[in-house]
Amino acid sequence: MPLSLIPRRLTVAQSVRLASQASFGATDALLTDIRSGGIASWISARMALSRSRYSAGGSAAIQQNTRPDAIYQAFAGSGTS
Repeated sequence: MPLSLIPRRLTVAQSVRLASQASFGATDALLTDIRSGGIASWISARMALSRSRYSAGGSAAIQQNTRPDAIYQAFAGSGTS
């Protein structure tokens, strides 16, 4: 969709939908930010942020304890069921 067709002022519902799809969820501050500048401005600002410091999983450090048996063993002795 061309940016010229995207409305500058968004409804609360439109802002909540964008926040839900493009972030970790809607907060009052995030909705205010989206509604004050519009979709194009908000997305441009997000794209200009510095790159994440988290890796893409190039090493086993992130995935090492995700096997079901490792998860079970981690909780087996903790007294939780």
